[in-house]
Amino acid sequence: MATVKVKLRPSSVEGKAGVIYYQITHNRKTQQITTRLRVCPSDWDAIEEKLVQGAPNRSMIQNRIDSDVALLRRCGSKAYGLL
Repeated sequence: MATVKVKLRPSSVEGKAGVIYYQITHNRKTQQITTRLRVCPSDWDAIEEKLVQGAPNRSMIQNRIDSDVALLRRCGSKAYGLL
């Protein structure tokens, strides 16, 4: 069974938004899938792997994250062709 974690890769430029990516682990092998979603670090809750309340475009971005994670979990390791 594959596990999917949602993470934020902060920007190397101070004050810029970071990129959301999915970390997928299956049979102790890990792969990252980068999205085009950009979020400021102050709007991201790393523990809950969600946007905080009051973040700009929260519902649109969180819905996209939730649907991507559901797809990855439903398809399992075949979704990204790694394992």
